[in-house]
Amino acid sequence: MRRRTFLTATAAAGAAVIALPVMNAYSPSWFRKSPPKPPTPDAAPSAFTNEPTWPTTETTTATITAAHNRYLCGGATISEAQKYFTEGWCPVIVDVSGPTTRAILLDNNGTWITKVVEHDSDDRENYYEKEASASDRTTIVLGPALLDDDHAYLVIGSFTEPEDTTSSSSPPRKENTSVVMLKIRLSDGAITTSTTLSENFPTGYSDDTYSNMYLSFTEDRSALLLTGSDDIYGADHEYIGLRLSTDDLSTHFDAHSIIGNQPDTKITSYGQALGATYQSAKGETIVFLTNGTQETAEAEFSYIVRDGWYYYMDVSLSVENRDNAARYYARNLTSGQTIELDDTWGSDTGNHVWPDIASDQQTIITTIGKDSTSTVKDSANTVTAGLAVRPPGASVPALRWRRENKKVKRAGILGDTLYVTYSSTDSNRNARLELMSVSTGETISEADAKIAESTTTDSSGLDLTAVTPWGLASHRNGFYAATSWLDSTPGPAPSAPTPPTTPPSTTNSTEPSPSTTET
Repeated sequence: MRRRTFLTATAAAGAAVIALPVMNAYSPSWFRKSPPKPPTPDAAPSAFTNEPTWPTTETTTATITAAHNRYLCGGATISEAQKYFTEGWCPVIVDVSGPTTRAILLDNNGTWITKVVEHDSDDRENYYEKEASASDRTTIVLGPALLDDDHAYLVIGSFTEPEDTTSSSSPPRKENTSVVMLKIRLSDGAITTSTTLSENFPTGYSDDTYSNMYLSFTEDRSALLLTGSDDIYGADHEYIGLRLSTDDLSTHFDAHSIIGNQPDTKITSYGQALGATYQSAKGETIVFLTNGTQETAEAEFSYIVRDGWYYYMDVSLSVENRDNAARYYARNLTSGQTIELDDTWGSDTGNHVWPDIASDQQTIITTIGKDSTSTVKDSANTVTAGLAVRPPGASVPALRWRRENKKVKRAGILGDTLYVTYSSTDSNRNARLELMSVSTGETISEADAKIAESTTTDSSGLDLTAVTPWGLASHRNGFYAATSWLDSTPGPAPSAPTPPTTPPSTTNSTEPSPSTTET
C-alpha cells in the first residue's frame, strides 16, 4: 500500500508556543494535564499557557474545526488509530478540562464507534508494521463540525485506497468519498444517530479536510445547514445542500428538489445557501437552506449567507456609470430588511468570511486585504496590515484599523473582547498578542509572544481563530488553556489528575435514554 501523508505543512504545529508574563508561576506540564476552570461560564481569558494544552505531544499533527465551552472537535494523528485509518488520521472530540481525547473509529464490522485514546506520538515510522487488514486502507477526510451544550455534530468522509502500489510516491489524485454525519453525546461519547450525506462527494483541493463544505445551526438551533459543492461545470456531479433536524438528523429540505442535477451546471456553496449557474441561462439561482426559497441573481455577486444574512454586491452599474463605486448589501432572510454596507466591505472581506473554527461567535472578522499575510506600504515604505470586525448585518465595522509595522495574523472574539495575534517581523521571531475592547477600540493588554520555528510557509504567528472561557483555539496550532481572566486573578496550580480506575471505554452506536471604532 502506498503511504499517504497528511498535513505535512503543519507537522510542527504542535510546537508553537505563547509566552506571556503571567505564566512565570506555573509549569506548562501541569496545564497539559489539567487546566484551571474559568471563574464564570462567560469569563474572558487574559493570559494563556506557553505551550499547547492539546494536543498533548509535540509530535501529534492536529487541526481544530469547532470549539464550545470546554469541548473541541477536529482531527489528529493517533497512534492507536493506525490500525483503522491511513497514518492514524481520525476525527476527535476533546474535553480540554482533562484534557481527554475521544477518537472516532470504525470497528471490524464497519460500524462507527468512539474510544478514549492517548496522544503518545505519531509513531509513523512503525506504520507499516501495523498494517494487518484491509481497514488500514481507509482514508479519512475531515469535514466541518458543530458543538452545542450536549452534543457534537461531525461530518466525516472516507474512501478506500486502491491496492496498486506501483505508482509514484506522491499522493494519489483526490478521491470521491462517502460522507456521513454523526451526532455524538459529549458526556459519554455515545453515537446517538447518524446519516449518510453522499456516496460520492469530491474531496476538493486538500488531502485531509474538505475545503468546500460549510456547516451551521439555524437561528433557533433546531436544524443544521450543510452545503458542499465541486464548483465546476459538469453533469451528474455531486453537491450537498441540506437542512437536517438536530434531533435525529432527518432531512427537512434538500436543495436537489430545486436545483436537480442538470448538465452544464456549476454549483457554488455560499455557506447557508447554494448557487446554481447554468451555461444555457443568464444569472445564478440562489437556494436558501433556512427556508427553502430561491431567487435569480442577475445583477448580484454573492459573497456569503451566514447567520441568516445574505451578503452581496450590486453589479448592475451601466457602462455610463462605471466610474461609480460598487455597492454592497446585506439582507435579513427572516425580516426581508436590506442594509447598504459601507464601501470597505469588498476590500476588507474578499471571500473569506466563514470561520475556520465553528464557535458561538457570529461576528465577521477579516484581515484587510486578500488574506492574513497581505500588507500595504505607504509612501514612507511602512508596512501596515489591518483588521475589520463586523457584527451580523452591520452597515459599518465595529472596529477597523491598520497598524504600522504589524502584520495581523488572525483574530478571535469572546463577548466584547477581541484577541489579535501579529506575525513576527524580526529575527528573534517575537510576535504580539493584543486584547482589545470592541465597543471602545481601546487596548486592554498587549504582550510579546515567542513563536516556535515551524516548517509552514507562513509560520510566524499564532493562527488564532476562536476563543472560549477555557482558552485560545488555533485551527492548526492547537489549544492554549487560559491561566487568568479579566477582572480575576490566576487560580492555584492544578494538581495532577487521579488515574482512571477503569480502562478507556469503547462506545457503540446506541440511542440515548431521554435525558465602530477605527484606530
